[in-house]
Amino acid sequence: STTVLQPYQYELTGYSNKVGVQTITVTYYGFSDTFEIEVVEKQLANIEITELPDVLDYIQGQELDMTGAVITATYNNGTTEVITDYNISGFTGEIGINNVVIASGGVSATFVVTIREKIVIKIDITSLPTKYGYNAGETLDTTGLVVKAFYNDDSEQEITDYSLVGFSTIPGTHVITVSYAGFTDSFEIFMNEKFLSDFQITTMPAKLTYYLGENLDLSDMVATAYYNNGENYAVTDYEVSGFD
Repeated sequence: STTVLQPYQYELTGYSNKVGVQTITVTYYGFSDTFEIEVVEKQLANIEITELPDVLDYIQGQELDMTGAVITATYNNGTTEVITDYNISGFTGEIGINNVVIASGGVSATFVVTIREKIVIKIDITSLPTKYGYNAGETLDTTGLVVKAFYNDDSEQEITDYSLVGFSTIPGTHVITVSYAGFTDSFEIFMNEKFLSDFQITTMPAKLTYYLGENLDLSDMVATAYYNNGENYAVTDYEVSGFD
């Protein structure tokens, strides 16, 4: 009988995953032939930023945030994979455009971020001064006053180098304006009128015994007027009564 051979039922030997030139032997029913192939090392051919980071707009002082970024590597064998072991450079933190470079295996890709100046966007008085009422002659007391500055990077901090205007010794309510970096907030104080709160003879006259017909002698007496603002003065424009 005649044996009919099926096509392509040959045997291949000699191939391995080792890098280098390899001789492949083709065997078919006892007959063989050979050819050579070269196995090259798998190498990174290209990287691509397939998903940009969520944050591309920064305020000066903020750190680079790669959340949301997807970096895809393409190899010389045509395969691709997402990688995380890359180097980052180009983020200087300086105001303006920063070109951020993603590099791995000698290849790189770039994306752009913008860095803006950190600025104050408002100020708030978060705690009022403990002193509200004043007497004439007193100065502004800011004990208890807390002022905070709020910035465009959503941060905030307590400040003390603000300026204050509006304090007056004129009786009545006064608005004190707090200013910082072009922004203002305000609080109120009340200035009381200056009035006499007490009157005392602080030095008694030396002559306290009189004979009939003598005149009252107060030349060495000292009378002192006390006011609600803490001031006191020796006065002579008092009235005297009761001497007979």
